[in-house]
Amino acid sequence: MDAREPHYKHENTGQESRVLPVLAEICPDYATEANEMHRCIRERFMDMFWDESRGYLADVLLTRPKKTSAADALADASLRVNQLAAVNSNMVPPEQARQVVDIIASRLLIPAGVRSLAEDTTYNLS
Repeated sequence: MDAREPHYKHENTGQESRVLPVLAEICPDYATEANEMHRCIRERFMDMFWDESRGYLADVLLTRPKKTSAADALADASLRVNQLAAVNSNMVPPEQARQVVDIIASRLLIPAGVRSLAEDTTYNLS
């Protein structure tokens, strides 16, 4: 995929996991659809974002509008602190969550706080 082409970013935060059950509760007309979407997101999240070789989640999945499905997306392997949002949303199983927390602590935690992006990140999206 050419990084200069327009693309959609599918982020790894898992926030949808928290919003959809609330939508189902406050809008009963959408409950069935919201619950089904929630189930689908939870089932596919790790398959889509987990990078076993690195031991953490892809930062985003990049897809071209109307040309690439999320399943065929280009994964951006940048290590960012937003991985913790996915852990906090209970989208990451305990074993992998521990790996994410450990790598964030070892590569992003500094005396002044938490880096938003690992120092060694390279931007090669082609």
